[in-house]
Amino acid sequence: MEIGDVNDTLWYFRDLKNDKISKLENFELLLDKDSLKNTDLETVKKYVNEFSSNFEYRNYFDSIQVAINYDSIIYKTKMR
Repeated sequence: MEIGDVNDTLWYFRDLKNDKISKLENFELLLDKDSLKNTDLETVKKYVNEFSSNFEYRNYFDSIQVAINYDSIIYKTKMR
């Protein structure tokens, strides 16, 4: 499974550090359309679990969601 580009938002981190954000946002991973054909929900869940356990910025986000084309959410889970 391949995940598309994930861009960090520097302003989000700065605002969070300076207490300008009242709630945490979700971290969004975009599923590449070409890899969607060979990907099922169980594969997505396993990838997200592995990703979240190794994601060093998890304390800045409340959840992870996997989407297609920014509008079709196929999986969302709370950040551990």
